Amino acid sequence: MTAATLEERWTGVKGGRIRYLAAGAGQPLVLVHGLGGSATNWCELAPLLAAKYRLLIPDLPGHGGSEPLAGVSGLQPYADRVAAVMEREGIPSAPVVGHSLGGLVVLRLALRRPEAVPAIVLAGAAGLSIGGVWLRNLLTAMTVMRPGRLAGRHRTLVARSQFLRRVVFGFVGAADPLGLTDSAVDGFLAGQVLHTDTASAWRDAIQSFLAIAGSPSSASVAGAGMS
Repeated sequence: MTAATLEERWTGVKGGRIRYLAAGAGQPLVLVHGLGGSATNWCELAPLLAAKYRLLIPDLPGHGGSEPLAGVSGLQPYADRVAAVMEREGIPSAPVVGHSLGGLVVLRLALRRPEAVPAIVLAGAAGLSIGGVWLRNLLTAMTVMRPGRLAGRHRTLVARSQFLRRVVFGFVGAADPLGLTDSAVDGFLAGQVLHTDTASAWRDAIQSFLAIAGSPSSASVAGAGMS
C-alpha cells in the first residue's frame, strides 16, 4: 500500500469540504497531521497500521485537499472537522494520534468529546517548545510565503537528489533526509501544492498556546499531555 492506494474520500462540513484518506479494517484509528502537512504524510506508517486497524486520515482545513475555514478562530473548529470525519464513517469512538499541530487538535477533540476519544497519542506535539520570538516570526513568514510549494512541484527531483533532500528536509530538522524513501518524500511534499491556508492554523496555534501558557489549569493539562 502506498499513498496512491489509500482511498480518497470527502465529507461536507459547514464551512467547506474535508478530504480524508481511508484504509484497512478492524478497530478504528485516526491519524492527524501537523502544521503544513497533509494526510499523505502518513504514507509510510499507514500500510503497517492498516494491516490491523481501520484508518481515517484527514487533511486539516486549509491543508492538502481540504477547504479552509472562514470566519472562525481557535483550534476547536479543526477538532470539530476531525470529529465530522469520524461521524461520516459511522465511528462513534476511536483512539487518535496527533503529530505536531495535530497534537493540539487532538487535545481539543478529547476535551470537547471525551466519549469519542478513548485514547490519544501525541507525537512531537506542538506546544512543547515554540522556540522564542525569532522562530515564531520565521514560521509565520513560511506559512505566508509557502516555500514548500516549490519543493512540492519538484518532489520527484527532490527525491532523486541527495543535495535537494538535505536542503528541503534539513531545513525543517529531519534527522536523516537521505534515509527517507522516495514514497516518504512524495508523501511529505505532495500536500504542499494543494494547501490553501496554513497561515490561519499557525496563527490559531500560537493564540491557543499563549492562552494555555497564561492559564494555570490549562497549563497543567498541556504539561501532562506534551511531556
